[in-house]
Amino acid sequence: MSGSLASGPRSISGRIALIAAGLVLLILVLGGIALTLLLRDVLERNFDRRLVQVLDGVVAASSIDRNSGALAVDRSAWFQPGFGGTGEALVEIRPTWQIGRPETGPSALLPEGMLVSADWPSGWGLAIPEEVGGEGYEPIHQSGPAGEALHAFARRIRLPGASDWLVYAVAGDLRVVEAEMDRVKLLLTAVLGVLGLLLVAAVFIQLRVGLRPLRAVGARLADIRAGRAERLEGAFPSEVAGLTGELNALLDFNKNLIERGRNQIGDLAHCLKTPLAVLTNETDKHAQVDSALTRRQIESMRDHIDRYLMRARVAAARDLLGARAPVLPVAGEIRAALARLHAERKFEIALEGDPSLAFRGDREDLSEMIGNLLDNACKWAERRVVLAAVGDGARLDIVIEDDGPGLRPEQRSAALARGERLDASKPGSGLGLAIVQEIAEAYGGTLALDAADLGGLRVRLTLPQAAESGSAA
Repeated sequence: MSGSLASGPRSISGRIALIAAGLVLLILVLGGIALTLLLRDVLERNFDRRLVQVLDGVVAASSIDRNSGALAVDRSAWFQPGFGGTGEALVEIRPTWQIGRPETGPSALLPEGMLVSADWPSGWGLAIPEEVGGEGYEPIHQSGPAGEALHAFARRIRLPGASDWLVYAVAGDLRVVEAEMDRVKLLLTAVLGVLGLLLVAAVFIQLRVGLRPLRAVGARLADIRAGRAERLEGAFPSEVAGLTGELNALLDFNKNLIERGRNQIGDLAHCLKTPLAVLTNETDKHAQVDSALTRRQIESMRDHIDRYLMRARVAAARDLLGARAPVLPVAGEIRAALARLHAERKFEIALEGDPSLAFRGDREDLSEMIGNLLDNACKWAERRVVLAAVGDGARLDIVIEDDGPGLRPEQRSAALARGERLDASKPGSGLGLAIVQEIAEAYGGTLALDAADLGGLRVRLTLPQAAESGSAA
């Protein structure tokens, strides 16, 4: 087992649950950060808006005394809103305000030098930049008398009847926002934690229910192995139905394979009965056994055994899932063996075609077919044998030509007959082409003989083609 699989949970549900829990945790953490930033922005905006409201109230309560020309603020004529004092409030603040600058001395408008709110720290004032204008409230960030972070707004205003411009400023302690954010974070952590637990529990429940069909498949496979059932029966979800269909097809294939094996064994036993009976009778009748008759019966039995063993092997490999044999590499191995076998004749065996072309079947069967055909061509060739492979995606053509004498049309059909030898001077038993034809037909293929362009015999072997490696068959 690979390291990645061995290091993780061995069950599908465990892996999915682990991945889901990780994703839920990641989403909740990112969501919590996003919500925290959003709420902080909302609180700070609301904080600033309240400060501006306070400053507007101070301006509205300001007036110039007609007799003295000094500024007066009617502290009872306006309501100083705190964040806890209205329905729009999110946090409660205690804003402080000032009119004038601490560095400016007494004047006609400000006889005391600077007007401040009742809770303004004694002897301390906001440092107002000189460039503060009168078009809008400008934000000011600075520390308070105790080092606390303050957020302030300032504006230059000229009141009706006033002889000069006045600088109004309001400030609020940002610690109230931080305190509210701490409360929000605690609440948000609790809510997201509970939500995470609920989501993980929902994933476990979903896995328990969703994987129930797979557990049912496992239980029914156990019934098949125990002999209580033969197939996977029942209604399955569409996602599992394909799997159960393939498993049923595999069960049918195994069943048919066993049945074919039994039939082949039965046929072989039936074919051996007659030769064995002849040998038995011959032994019983004569003390001196006819060696020629015995040899013929033994050859007959060997022929039957070879034929049925070949059929059984082909039947087992024909529908084997994933069976794939590359044509030119197999032909290359056979060419090397034949070149050594016929080294004294100095002829060429050429291979042509796409190296990726492959036969959808057993490599040993392909080797036997190509080996018989190339060996036969080499026996008759003068100087050249050519093997060419061509495929169209479904069918594969393997064409073998030689420059030998070839065969007349009436000889070609006879050459495919089992044991037929057209020239006794050539070595062999006459079974090569017949064996190739039987294997090809077992795979649904064909074998055809024709005249070659090289002058000799052309053999066209047509077989099922395998899909390219890595693609669907």
